[in-house]
Amino acid sequence: MARVTFLSYRHAESLIHKIPAIIKIVILFFISIRIFSDSKAFFLKELGSDICFINTAVLFRIIFYFIVVVCFFILAKTPISHLRNLFFVLIIGLFVLIFRCVNFFPLQIMTQEIPNAILYIVRFFIATLMAMVVFETTSAIEIINSLSNFHNLFAKKIPFLRKWNFLLILALSINFIPQIFFVWEQLRVAAKIRILIVQLSGVVSCMLQRSNEIWKIVISKS
Repeated sequence: MARVTFLSYRHAESLIHKIPAIIKIVILFFISIRIFSDSKAFFLKELGSDICFINTAVLFRIIFYFIVVVCFFILAKTPISHLRNLFFVLIIGLFVLIFRCVNFFPLQIMTQEIPNAILYIVRFFIATLMAMVVFETTSAIEIINSLSNFHNLFAKKIPFLRKWNFLLILALSINFIPQIFFVWEQLRVAAKIRILIVQLSGVVSCMLQRSNEIWKIVISKS
């Protein structure tokens, strides 16, 4: 079975597939803005102190939207195996953890920043998971048609919008994102095939060389 490219459309019969594209895009932007609206949830009680207090409102908000996104994930009938496409979130999260928690000049580990760095990774994961659900349940044509219809609705009342279809530009930009991952997947597969061909050619070359040596030995003895 071929590996599904990250953010590529997946045909299925689910409740999320039936939701209009414009509504799913608005929900995606809304959730992403809400979970990143407050940069920190852990604060030092005093400067230089290791004692911190927690902004419970931020934590409860993130937990709430995580549950919402998980519900979308389940209702979209997304295979669990698709979560492996989010592995890059952990890689990016590792870099975030390093650059937020390590002071290089002078070299020092800022332990008080670790909770906020981990929380940022969780936020990024939630937003990326929601984006995956939206793009897997919404085709490119649906996005373009939905945003174009939305634009035409306002263009009837605002003549200026008739000359500049900015929502169509937005739709094309949104549809360009999955293409990036599609091309990346093609390059990854091509690189694997190239390595395999090089390895096979090396094996065949060694076999031919060994056969030639055996043939020379047989000829010399005959």
